[in-house]
Amino acid sequence: MDFLKYTPSYRSQCMAIFDSNLGQYFAYDERDEFTEFLDSPGKTSRYFVCIENGAVLACGGIHAKINSQAFHLIKRYPKYEKCFPTLCKFISNRC
Repeated sequence: MDFLKYTPSYRSQCMAIFDSNLGQYFAYDERDEFTEFLDSPGKTSRYFVCIENGAVLACGGIHAKINSQAFHLIKRYPKYEKCFPTLCKFISNRC
């Protein structure tokens, strides 16, 4: 398992992960906001992907808004829960 800084080359996989969580963890109207976030290089400086065997398993990081910060993780499937504790620690050590 590797943790890498988000780049636009991971966009489609991160969108697929987000879409797999629509309805359960995210509202449908949040998709446009996430798309805008991924397409804004200045906003993704503290955003990372968890990769195993070339596939993005999860993505997450710190997203700062005026007067607040939000920490969020997005998972693809429950079987990838194993990367969450390590991804959380990885992000917190870099942000």
